[in-house]
Amino acid sequence: GGVRAPESEISNILALIAIKENEIPLATQLLLAAIKKNPAELSARMNLGIIQLQLQMVDSAKKMALSGFPKRNHA
Repeated sequence: GGVRAPESEISNILALIAIKENEIPLATQLLLAAIKKNPAELSARMNLGIIQLQLQMVDSAKKMALSGFPKRNHA
C-alpha cells in the first residue's frame, strides 16, 4: 500500500531474482532499499530475514522480522 509500494515491490522482486542467482550482497542491498522506500513492506523484511538466517545472523534476522509488527504490551 501507499505511493512508495510499487517501487518497494519491484526492489523486492529484483532481490528474489538476485537470491536465485546467488547474488546475496545485491539481494541484501535491494531488500534494504525496499524497506527504506516502504517500511511496511513485510515481504522484503521477511526475505531479508531469510538471508540473515541463512548467513547465521540470527539476532539481525529476528530484529528485522519483528520490527515490521506493532509492539504489544504483555500484561
